[in-house]
Amino acid sequence: MSNPAQPSHVSSANYPIAQPLATILKVAIDGQKQQPQQQPQVNQVDVESKEDALQHFIRNSFVAMDDMYFATPPSHRNKESFQHRLAIRISTNEANKTLTITDYGSGMTRSDLINSLVGSRLSSKAIAAARALDVKSTSQSNINSGNCGKDEEEEGESSSDSEDESSTDDTNSDDDDDDDESSEDGTGLGIHRKSQQNSSDGSGNDNGNGNGSSNNPHRVPCQADDIGGFYAALCALGEQVEIGTKSKHDDYYIFKLPADGNSNDNGGDGSNSTNSNKFSQFSISRPMEEGVKPTPTTGFSSFTDVRGDSGTKLTITLNQSSIDAGFLKEEEVLKPLLGKFLQASPYTVVLDHCCTDVERKDVIHASQREMEELEAAATAKEAQDDDENDDNGGEDMELLDGEGKSTATGGSYNS
Repeated sequence: MSNPAQPSHVSSANYPIAQPLATILKVAIDGQKQQPQQQPQVNQVDVESKEDALQHFIRNSFVAMDDMYFATPPSHRNKESFQHRLAIRISTNEANKTLTITDYGSGMTRSDLINSLVGSRLSSKAIAAARALDVKSTSQSNINSGNCGKDEEEEGESSSDSEDESSTDDTNSDDDDDDDESSEDGTGLGIHRKSQQNSSDGSGNDNGNGNGSSNNPHRVPCQADDIGGFYAALCALGEQVEIGTKSKHDDYYIFKLPADGNSNDNGGDGSNSTNSNKFSQFSISRPMEEGVKPTPTTGFSSFTDVRGDSGTKLTITLNQSSIDAGFLKEEEVLKPLLGKFLQASPYTVVLDHCCTDVERKDVIHASQREMEELEAAATAKEAQDDDENDDNGGEDMELLDGEGKSTATGGSYNS
């Protein structure tokens, strides 16, 4: 749904995620947010280690940087102004609980975003788990609806029993005691029997909660082999993700999961229908006019912003377990991990909070210097081409022979 305050040139659209993947993301991500004292754990989520999850995102940056590097002419990539593209930028924000990873690689087009992220290929194990969770969700919704009607019926019967008791003769007190015994908690005999039946799941195992659903946890597979590397890394590290990306062949786009305005949710146990699943859609928007590049002058002036022809900025809102593991601590936790990932890599990493103010400004303005040098080189090339054309133009002048006849040959062709 578009925001009326947005400029007319801004475009935005929501796209659906395949329902099995949306179900798994909801249960895996929201399920990790609930506190044990709030609700018993009803699902067992199998996620990647946090180190492997971070390494997946860094590896994606390596691939994009490789593509960009080998697509760049050697005459340019050997220049000093190009070298900033060989560094990954990392920044954290404790207030927003975010970790941002930026590379100046090849970036992605709008089509790349849709094709890559609309839905990974799921394993048969993941599909089966999603179906089981959907069945459980539907059953739980039916039970909750039934309990609402039952509570109203019990309340009416309890009120009626109270009136009957006040008007009953003392000689029938023994019979009243018997009736009270069968109407314990104001339910009545028939409802009491129904409650006893509901205290067992379909297999005859007592679940102890009286709502007809089993406490046996569902295994929710959230590893790379099950739901793809990107979503597996997201489940392990975060609660939501935003990607800003620019390809040399397309405009700057922003991907968001959950989608803008799609945050309605009532819990993390998979008990909601997919209609209320905030992970059922992602959004892609273009924040600027067509053809406008992200630069400091167009508002892209932070340490980890994408600037220039291409690049990708990934921002993850970390879950509590990732925060507890220190993934907001650049010097103490992230720097050693990144050093391990980069041991056999030609690329480097720059951490925002490990830089001086001078170094930070140099990183921010490096892309501007590169663009200025490219523009200067393009201008010089145009001037050189014009000079060559002028020189060739002299050959097109008419030459007269001794009899005054034209012998011009340049600039013509034989039909």
